[in-house]
Amino acid sequence: MKKTIVLLLIFLTLASSFSILAQAGIKIWPGKLTIEMNKWFDEDEKITHPIQIINPYSYAVNVTSVIENPAPKVITKGFSPFPDTSWITTNPDRLYIPPKSSDEIEIIISIPDYKKELFYNEKWETGVIINSDIPIGPGGSGMNFELEIAVKLYIVTPKSKTEEFQYYYIFIFLFLITIIYFVISYLKRKKESTSSIYYFKNKK
Repeated sequence: MKKTIVLLLIFLTLASSFSILAQAGIKIWPGKLTIEMNKWFDEDEKITHPIQIINPYSYAVNVTSVIENPAPKVITKGFSPFPDTSWITTNPDRLYIPPKSSDEIEIIISIPDYKKELFYNEKWETGVIINSDIPIGPGGSGMNFELEIAVKLYIVTPKSKTEEFQYYYIFIFLFLITIIYFVISYLKRKKESTSSIYYFKNKK
């Protein structure tokens, strides 16, 4: 019984230590990122955006990053998984961050030109998964734990040129209809006014 209590206390102590480290672990900014492609997103070969990683520890940490789509059950409503995660890279994908310092990785989105015409008016969700080793003990010695943090990445593509031109034509059509309506209304009122004057003249 005593052994069980002692083991339980040791487990709780280790769990508590790890929890404190995890809560005060590396920090990332931003935690969520929305990237809207340009109006004609085939004008640019690639789009880049930095993510800052802060190491608050008194010892260095190693950081790695990969791109992963979220599970279908947890994906944000109205969004779909990114079609090919190989089109997004992080540079560098491995970092060594000294104590009490920060560094950046850069997200690079590069959709092949021959694919872009298929992906107008899309809303995608993917994630930048950042892993770091968390040493326990003075000076970072002892057992290592791995901490994983995800940056939600939302990507929105523009409407197609054809679709935008359709809106343009609809606007012109409605504008012309409005003009015709006012012209017809004006001519009708003028005709009624003329008829009224002619009526009173004849009456006299």
